[in-house]
Amino acid sequence: MEMPDTTGVEPQDFQPIEEGWYKLKIEKYKEKTSREGNKYLKIWFRTDNFPGYIWGNLSYKKSSLGRLKIFKEAIGMADNETDLAGYEDVELWGYCVDDGGYATVNDYRNINN
Repeated sequence: MEMPDTTGVEPQDFQPIEEGWYKLKIEKYKEKTSREGNKYLKIWFRTDNFPGYIWGNLSYKKSSLGRLKIFKEAIGMADNETDLAGYEDVELWGYCVDDGGYATVNDYRNINN
C-alpha cells in the first residue's frame, strides 16, 4: 500500500468537542449495516462551532425507532416519510459529546422549539 505524499500539508490538531447543544446541519448520510447485520443511518453533521465532523448513528432496530422518531421530528420529517433526500440544509439542535475521540450526537431537537 502506498500512502500519499504529505509534503507541504499542515498538521491538524483535533480537539475534543465540548459537551453541549450545537446548531447542526446535515452534511451527508449513508445507510450502513453493522457487523451484526443491523441496518442503521450514519449521518455526518457540521456546525460553525467545531472544525470537524460530528457523527450520528440511528439504528433501524425496532427497539431504537424512538430515537429515530426524535431525529425525524427535529428535522421536520413526517413519521411516514422514509427518504432523507432534501433535508440536507435543515438546521437542528444536537446534544454533542466526545465519545472516545469522536464527536457524536446523543439527542436531537427542532431548531424552532
